[in-house]
Amino acid sequence: MPPAGVPPHAPTPAGITLTDNVHGKARVRVAKSTRPATPDGHATWAESSVGVLLRGGADAAFTDGDNSGVVSTDTVKNVVYVVAGRHPTTPPESFALAIAATFLAEYPHVGGADVTVTQPTWTRVVADGVAHPHGFLGGAGTRTAAVSLERGGVPAVSGGLAGVRVLKTTASGWAGFHAGRYSTLPPTDDRVLCTDVTAEWRFAGGWGAAGDELATTRGGRRPPTRPPPTASARATPPPRRRRRAPSSPPFSVTRRTGGCTARACSGRCSRSARRSSAKPTVRGLRRCG
Repeated sequence: MPPAGVPPHAPTPAGITLTDNVHGKARVRVAKSTRPATPDGHATWAESSVGVLLRGGADAAFTDGDNSGVVSTDTVKNVVYVVAGRHPTTPPESFALAIAATFLAEYPHVGGADVTVTQPTWTRVVADGVAHPHGFLGGAGTRTAAVSLERGGVPAVSGGLAGVRVLKTTASGWAGFHAGRYSTLPPTDDRVLCTDVTAEWRFAGGWGAAGDELATTRGGRRPPTRPPPTASARATPPPRRRRRAPSSPPFSVTRRTGGCTARACSGRCSRSARRSSAKPTVRGLRRCG
């Protein structure tokens, strides 16, 4: 049934009635890094793939060929980029909710938004026991999130993990399974186990019920907290940074009326002399002889 206040869809000449429709864009890729570095001296990195489906508001595009209510895929991409610039992209549940709320606020004719966010896990490089300030390695699995938001309703939020590979070299058995005339595998109480785990959880009662989970980073780990500075640390001014003089470029453009422009040449080059004197040359690049 159409929402209250919306007239029923007119049947097509074939007698088919439009009941529901969605439009949007999949795989909007966006990456965000903190620059300058965070207070602990470490940069952060988050990579996301976003999918958006908008419900309602574009019925005429399917019945009458009228695209005035369709939000174009390029516009969907731009909205995702704007939200990523204004809002943290982690955790993915919060990022997805911000995207859905932005679409409903920006386009009053849209009745609802479904947003999915997929984020590959990145872990910081640790060298000699020290965390690297801006180096990362691909981690295990992928963080997922999905938000379904109806206009005037409570958002349905879910999070999850995908592609988490788990392996046990022993203490894993396979026995007690159904055996029939086509079964040839014997039961065992010790074997190697390797599998990919996919998990999904839902936040009951809406986004506010997620509570402390929303404050955690990907993988359920809290961001590191720093102890408050001591009185002596507050009184000590930060060291001044010296300004370095700008270095000259590795190559310079010059004009010569004759002779060789190569750095290693100490004489005059007949080949360079025959060339036009008004042609600029790059010092250190032209060969002699």
